[in-house]
Amino acid sequence: MENRLRKMGTRRNAIAWIFSLFLWLTASGAAMIAHEACKIAENRAAHGTLALELEEEAVIRESNENDDYRFSFLRDLAADAAENLFVLDKNSILKYDRRGIFLKSFGRKGQGPGELMEPRSLFVDEHDDLFVNDQGGLLHVFDKEGTFRHQIKLDFQIPFDSNAFYVTGEGFIYAFSWDMINLEMKKTFVKADSSGAVILRLKTMDDAG
Repeated sequence: MENRLRKMGTRRNAIAWIFSLFLWLTASGAAMIAHEACKIAENRAAHGTLALELEEEAVIRESNENDDYRFSFLRDLAADAAENLFVLDKNSILKYDRRGIFLKSFGRKGQGPGELMEPRSLFVDEHDDLFVNDQGGLLHVFDKEGTFRHQIKLDFQIPFDSNAFYVTGEGFIYAFSWDMINLEMKKTFVKADSSGAVILRLKTMDDAG
């Protein structure tokens, strides 16, 4: 694996995780109260108590007056280098700043340039380009302002059970895939180039899918 895979941006990932907690609470209709995200969780392990504390970074609050703060079907989220948050909500992407303030939305259902059919997951690369994994083995690429740049047709499909994928600064794409090998479905780890062509495939499990 390339060296850049080791530099996943710990702070950016942590912020995205905290945002996901708030978004889940919002989607379920719970009140978004700041102190609720700062409670200490205790894990009573065999060798003592481990205390974890969540520090509030931003709050996206539920609103009955502004649809920009209400979500219908949350699928995924990702953060850029400036800690702006991109939320994949059904067939559109909403962008918020690090304080949780709505900035813009882009994308809609369709099959044209920049349109989404059944988007599943997001990834922001080190250039702050946003990749959207869509059905049919498609990756839609937007810049950080939401302008559609191009589309990548993958030689494989990222499966529903492992939607995560990674794109390096050089454009290499890493993901899992289900493939027919010796008349059996096998889960494989795939490396593809910037055009979506597979250049490496590693079998990861022997059980049929």
